[in-house]
Amino acid sequence: MVPVAAVAGGGGGGTRENGGRVGFGIRAVPAGVFAIRDGEVKWRPAMNVNRAILGGQIVGATALLVIGAVARA
Repeated sequence: MVPVAAVAGGGGGGTRENGGRVGFGIRAVPAGVFAIRDGEVKWRPAMNVNRAILGGQIVGATALLVIGAVARA
């Protein structure tokens, strides 16, 4: 298996008048893996469970609002 991730980073710094502070950040998000078996390569994407849960919550809240509006009408 060969893991794959989307990686981003950045940095910045202030001027001497600002105190000269410097910062750096990096973020890595799993994208999936390349599974290699018997000379055959298959892509297996990673699933973001947090995004799936948030999507379900948004759909549920929208459904409740629509049902409430229909019931009042």
